[in-house]
Amino acid sequence: MNKKTPYFLIFTVAITLFLAPIASSLPDGLERVAHDLGFIANEAKPLFELFPDYQVPYVENEWIGTALSGIVGLFLCLGVVYLYGRAYTLLTRTKKRADLPVTFRRNRT
Repeated sequence: MNKKTPYFLIFTVAITLFLAPIASSLPDGLERVAHDLGFIANEAKPLFELFPDYQVPYVENEWIGTALSGIVGLFLCLGVVYLYGRAYTLLTRTKKRADLPVTFRRNRT
């Protein structure tokens, strides 16, 4: 882990806490077009929703609910990126080591 990682995490959490609640409640572009063209009624319901309308269940305060759902989404995204990077690193490291002649491989015991 890099020395700057904790600062990055604190910065991204702070941005999420303060900017997520002031996001626009207006529909996004695709939803707006669906309303304008009249096919919003054909919308299929999702199989499941973690945070419907970006609100955490059982949290009455809308600002806090939106901020918490943003924090959870942030850490889910960071977790996926971290796992992908870890898997990529392990796969490429193993591949490079396997391509080396036996005399150049380090013995890791």
